[in-house]
Amino acid sequence: MESLTIEIPATWPSGSNRILVIKSIREISGLDLKSAKGITDLPGQHDISYSYIKSRSAPQWTDQMLEKHKEIFQREGVRVYPSIGTITDSLRSLSARALDMGEVDLANDILQVLMMDRLRRI
Repeated sequence: MESLTIEIPATWPSGSNRILVIKSIREISGLDLKSAKGITDLPGQHDISYSYIKSRSAPQWTDQMLEKHKEIFQREGVRVYPSIGTITDSLRSLSARALDMGEVDLANDILQVLMMDRLRRI
């Protein structure tokens, strides 16, 4: 699943427009109003799937739309992080490059981190 992680603040900054955040969550994920509002009511990190927006727009528009919504989140005091899947994919790629360069120990260290993360999630 393709997603991004947002962090809802414990207290909303003055002047922030929470309604824009709810609208962005809905446009990205396809969630109903109650579910999107529920996310904004809970401080902390939330994974937001963007498969809905991806299925409804051409690939070149998907990235532009995601960037627009990320800007809205950040402007309104919501932090945006890459998804855990994106990070693990990057680590796997880095491990493969390390192996190609003959850095076996480094590649093993990276793979151990990935395995420990997977075991922690079980």
